[in-house]
Amino acid sequence: MFKKSMVALVFILALVSVAAAQDAKTVINNASKALGYDQLKSIEYTGSGVEGTAMGQAQSAAKGWPHFTLKNFSRYIDLNAGTGQQNALRSRPAEPDGQLAGGGGLAPVPEAPNTTVVNANGTWAQKLDLSLSPPGFLKLASAATNATVTLRTVSGKKYTVVSFAVDAKAPSGVPYSISGYIDEQNMVDKVETKIDDNIIGDTPVEQSYSGYQDFGGVKFPTRIVQTRAGLAWTDLTVTDVKANTPAPAPPAPPAGRGGGRGAPPEGGGAAPEGGGAAAGGRDLSDYGRLSKRRGRNERSRCPHRSAAERDDHDGHHLGSQEGHSEQGDQIRREQPRARRSLRRAPSGRCRRRDDYHARVEQAAL
Repeated sequence: MFKKSMVALVFILALVSVAAAQDAKTVINNASKALGYDQLKSIEYTGSGVEGTAMGQAQSAAKGWPHFTLKNFSRYIDLNAGTGQQNALRSRPAEPDGQLAGGGGLAPVPEAPNTTVVNANGTWAQKLDLSLSPPGFLKLASAATNATVTLRTVSGKKYTVVSFAVDAKAPSGVPYSISGYIDEQNMVDKVETKIDDNIIGDTPVEQSYSGYQDFGGVKFPTRIVQTRAGLAWTDLTVTDVKANTPAPAPPAPPAGRGGGRGAPPEGGGAAPEGGGAAAGGRDLSDYGRLSKRRGRNERSRCPHRSAAERDDHDGHHLGSQEGHSEQGDQIRREQPRARRSLRRAPSGRCRRRDDYHARVEQAAL
């Protein structure tokens, strides 16, 4: 009897799971049809507004995270390829009182063209704006095999909520999930998920939509508002939408020598691996490279050193960022002490230079 009951329970649960999946597909299909997305392969929307630039220190809850001001904004999304490109005239102006909007200890930035390209193999955070968009969410939902449906009422408004897990995982190994709130008119009203932030950790992200309009048979919101950890991140006003247009031209490569370095990415967070700030906040990431150049220069600037001493000096600087490197130690062990004594007395300038290097290297340890 017990075995029969268990078999019946498993069968019922399986039927419920299939029904939920079917309900999810129905909800997704109805929303896609109502919005005109059935034949949508790509979308490009333009407008203006503000977009977050860094997390970690907000000036106030009302002003939200530090942000960029965007003019001539456009975002192109290739739904089939999972790629995108954003173009804008971007600036970070100071407020009338001289403080930076949103705080964060960041300096004002003058207006300049900016292009951000999202590749198909981008991370969950890099592809966030693509996935949160109404067509992007429905595209992901239609391909999900684990979508579930629940009914919720938020501020008196009824929603059908479609949720499913994505491939991206939190540092704990648990997959992130994404949920879309679809109203009674089959419009995507809100999409929420989480991303991993270097400073905050798992960060709730909520993007809401309002003011849907018909743009040539495709319905799209005219206002997009995003919050991260409950604070304002993005506020865009959309003025035009184009469906199934060719992808914009990729940005031209930087011209001239050294043009490829570019500015460091915004967003703060932990320092890159292998460098960054040491204890106390001092950035010593470039010190090793500078030390090697200084060591090479010593060959011509300090003629009092013998060849062995110059090699010893270079080996010392090769390991200056983290103490004496193994290569430098090996060079010093191999120097015959007799050759070290056969050198002219150093000049005053070289002694001062040696003292300077010693003090800087001691600070780096």
